[in-house]
Amino acid sequence: MSDWTGTDRYDKSAQFDRAHGLLAAETRSTVAAAQLEAEYAKRIPASAGAPTEIEIANVENDWPEKQAGDVVQVYVGIGAGPHSAMFKVIVSEAGGTRSIRAIDWQ
Repeated sequence: MSDWTGTDRYDKSAQFDRAHGLLAAETRSTVAAAQLEAEYAKRIPASAGAPTEIEIANVENDWPEKQAGDVVQVYVGIGAGPHSAMFKVIVSEAGGTRSIRAIDWQ
């Protein structure tokens, strides 16, 4: 299995399956791994290859729409060659497990 660095063989589909597994159960039931991949592809074409940069741009512990169980809101940037994408995730906790409750592509 490869990783995000692109060393060896970059298996993009496996990465989106992994990302999908980080979603909260309710979110997983409404957002497929293929949807995550499609949103990413709108911003970073397949020809760009594996991401070369992943940056946490901002972390917020309090925000106006915060719901019960929400822990943190994180803005993330991903770069691959001249292409980049920004998105926001909301991490929540339920039953002692943290997962991504929401993802918003900027």
